[in-house]
Amino acid sequence: MIIPKRALKLLPVAAVLVFIILLRLYTNSETLSLLPAKSIPEMNENSNDRVLPDELHDAAEPVHEEEEEEAGDISMPHDTSPDSFPFPPPPPPPAIENAANDQHQHQHHDEKTDTVKHGSIVSNAGSKNRLRDFYSLLKESKPHCEPLLEYNHDQKAKSVFADKDVFLTKEYLSSILVLTDQTKAALQESHDHFVKGMENLNLDVFGEGTVYGKGIVIVAGDKFTWLSLLNIIQTRSVGCTLPIEIYIPSEKYYDEEFCEIISENLNAKCLLGWEKVPLEDFGFSVQRYEYKILAILSSSFEDILFLDADNVPLLNPSKLFDWDVYQDKGLVIWPDAWARTTNPFFYELTGISVDEKYIEESESDYSYHELPGALPDPSSESGMILINKRKQLKTLLFASYLNLYGTDYFYPLITQGGPGEGDKDTFLAAAYAMKEPSYQVRSRMQFIGYWINGEFNSKSLAQCDPMTDNERDTAANGKTGVYSRTDCHLPLFFHMSFPKYLLDTISNEIKRNDKEIVLYEVLQDYGYIFELRFWETFTQLICTEWEKPSPELRREESSPIDSQLKLLGLKLNYIQRENTESYCNDHFLPHLKFLRKWFAYGDREKSQFEQDI
Repeated sequence: MIIPKRALKLLPVAAVLVFIILLRLYTNSETLSLLPAKSIPEMNENSNDRVLPDELHDAAEPVHEEEEEEAGDISMPHDTSPDSFPFPPPPPPPAIENAANDQHQHQHHDEKTDTVKHGSIVSNAGSKNRLRDFYSLLKESKPHCEPLLEYNHDQKAKSVFADKDVFLTKEYLSSILVLTDQTKAALQESHDHFVKGMENLNLDVFGEGTVYGKGIVIVAGDKFTWLSLLNIIQTRSVGCTLPIEIYIPSEKYYDEEFCEIISENLNAKCLLGWEKVPLEDFGFSVQRYEYKILAILSSSFEDILFLDADNVPLLNPSKLFDWDVYQDKGLVIWPDAWARTTNPFFYELTGISVDEKYIEESESDYSYHELPGALPDPSSESGMILINKRKQLKTLLFASYLNLYGTDYFYPLITQGGPGEGDKDTFLAAAYAMKEPSYQVRSRMQFIGYWINGEFNSKSLAQCDPMTDNERDTAANGKTGVYSRTDCHLPLFFHMSFPKYLLDTISNEIKRNDKEIVLYEVLQDYGYIFELRFWETFTQLICTEWEKPSPELRREESSPIDSQLKLLGLKLNYIQRENTESYCNDHFLPHLKFLRKWFAYGDREKSQFEQDI
């Protein structure tokens, strides 16, 4: 066949057109596969693919005002005499300089056009690994047994300070919680199903395809949004420039103006938790103890410093990400004050090997959690967690399982009704169960408060800076098997959990016998006075009558905050429900005036109750 010359001239053009058409078809196909799950067209009834519904509902229950403590808070004993209190306040060390500002920021966190992180998380490794399959796995893995609510003789675990000479043996720890053979079998079946399914997911990371950079994550919502605002400002005041993500668990707690202002002025963004991890669509009713793990899973950071809203840094914490121990382990946890009370069945359930040779040599003078392989004594405090989201993926996935079924099953199994039962021990327990590296700081926490009439009144707790020679030496000694502990000489984090800085709570704590008091009398000098600075910030955020101090009382701590932040607290839903003007005029501003005078004229070497300021 002879092809006309005119037709031959058109062949190249036709070929180009065909190529363009094929390219567009291919591109459209790829784009469809990368769309968020709720944007993918619905499959027919016979399809095996599950898609998330268009509308996402609240994934959180409200935080009730009557809930005095959040997950991980320490409950204090009634007896606070010097003999009963385990950790007397240390003498203040010399003043130190703040650490250098962290300069490592990432471009995507500096954008000012988007004040929130939003949208549902989709797979980063194809349809097999879509995270909705993980949610389904969680749902399928619910233990088929009654909740663990029964204790032998109605006696929960003893509340024992870790430094007390009390031996919590395997026999004792096994005798607290009622665990029948049927219950153990059901828990084992649930555990095995979840772990096998988790391994089959082949996830590289939990998140929006990629996670990168380092930053701080805080859970907010209602009254905790107020506490998180105080936390962010304190964090910036110590020179920390790390980006911050604020996890909002429920749409009912979303303060739009708060999210806009912190984005514009504080390099922080809000994470919409009810969209980020839509567990309610899979039948879960998420409670406050689950917020922490969901916030970490939702974060866009690879390296995360999680902080409770009421747990503020006293110094710049940025250097922790460069600590060689963290670089090696990928998970750092801080200790609680209490002895660990985990039921030994947890080790059997998760396949953790505990060296019990010492039990054969001694029947009673040992503590089970000082044996090699066991979770360390003392128990953990989760007010701050340092974690690499990629390196510790298995830990995070298993911690999700432990927490979503925590209230009914794993909190009782891990803590047995002991002090602070909740999420606080699940992260370290998950790392041990998944055979992942981890490190619990050896230096023990420090109670901070004041002395009066020979009685120490604890009002907060401080956690150590682990990047010290003292910590390094103590950790080295701990390699022999016994988990060595030593006093905290340089607190880095300050957990103000009792009392929290909620308006009704703190107003009842700032006086003793109708006399204004300094709450943190024994807190070390950091080159600035923390208590004064915090109260200056607190009052400037909500008190319209705040004024600069007189010239003789002026200090750096009393400087005005940024004009964009001033009175920002009044725009929060929680603050708007309170009688703020009355609180300010009757309680907070008079207390601030007292603190200004005290820190100008008071003798910090003597008890405040021996002085009339």
